[in-house]
Amino acid sequence: MAEDERGAGGQHTDEERIEALMIQAAVARGRKDFRKAEALLDAAEALAPNEGRIFDLRGDISVDRDHFDSAVAHYRRALELDPTLEDTEEKLGMASRGRMQATKLASHGVLPDGLTPERIRRRSQIAMLASLVFPGLGHLWLERYDRAAWFGIPTALFLACVGLLQDITSEDITRIGALWTKYALIGAVAILWIVAFVDASRCATVREDEELF
Repeated sequence: MAEDERGAGGQHTDEERIEALMIQAAVARGRKDFRKAEALLDAAEALAPNEGRIFDLRGDISVDRDHFDSAVAHYRRALELDPTLEDTEEKLGMASRGRMQATKLASHGVLPDGLTPERIRRRSQIAMLASLVFPGLGHLWLERYDRAAWFGIPTALFLACVGLLQDITSEDITRIGALWTKYALIGAVAILWIVAFVDASRCATVREDEELF
């Protein structure tokens, strides 16, 4: 009798823990802390691996992150475990349409795979702002490391050379060649800055395999 009560009490405690973890995960999702939300759902799934609502919430997080393939898989798993989840059926349809649209756009080189126009706009804005700080930073944020090196390294070298030549003045006739070299380097840095700014915006909206150079 006592063992049955302890078992019932333990089951009740597990259910409460699962509910608490899911509530915390939903709060983390609302704050865009997706890593924490996923960790909380992992803990909930360890207690209840056949709880459909856990996978339903995983699907919601995947949609928030524009990961439509994962969202579809999670929603399908949720319905397999709990066919009574009516909202999940509707969300599955929306995620499927989102995946089809993203795939179609990506196939034409319009958007990188799995990104919505809203997220592309944010990526482009952040990349351009980073490029204004220093050429190549925008590409680094986009994880385009090759292009970050193309713009960042020459700019750093040119600026270093300008620093070495900063004491050269037009009155120093014997070093007029170094003066023109300094001006040429400054012009090269300006060009790199502008090109990096424009290219960072373009890289945020074009697939890597569509690049011209």
